[in-house]
Order: sequence, then C-alpha cells, then structure tokens
Amino acid sequence: MVTFVDSETAIITLQLPRSEVVYLQALFEGYDGLASVKTFEDDHSIVCLITSKDSLSEVEALLEGIQSETRWRSIKPPQDFSSLFEYVER
Repeated sequence: MVTFVDSETAIITLQLPRSEVVYLQALFEGYDGLASVKTFEDDHSIVCLITSKDSLSEVEALLEGIQSETRWRSIKPPQDFSSLFEYVER
C-alpha cells in the first residue's frame, strides 16, 4: 500500500519475516538513492520504504521482481509516521 506523505514523498509499508529484513535492506542499498528502508516495528517486522514519487514505479517493479524469493506483503500503514522522520538533536 502506497501512502504519500507530501507531494514528493511516498511510503510503501511492508510486513515480512524478520529473517528477510536484512536482505531487503541490502537490496535497496545496492540501488543507490532508490528508497530508504526503515524498520517501523521490529517486533512485527514492519518496514517502510521511503522513496520519491519519481522513483515509485521502479521501487514497485523491484518489489514485484523479488516477491517469489521473499515473503513480503503490503500492509496498511501505521497511523503515525512521525517516528520515521525523527532525528536526534545533539
């Protein structure tokens, strides 16, 4: 499920087995700048892919391409995305 945070930023929320979270992170790190992978709820292996509206179709195509080798499923996003965008001020 895709949610737009603003006019430029899209978030795709997924749930997948904990053992596959690192694979998903490594895969998207290999595609520099395509999407950031953020773990939203570690206990339930919920991750959010944060991308631009211009890259959204590429992210969706990549996810479709790996669906046979990973067990992700698209889910309704959490109510509050604010923790994804919190930064620690030092």
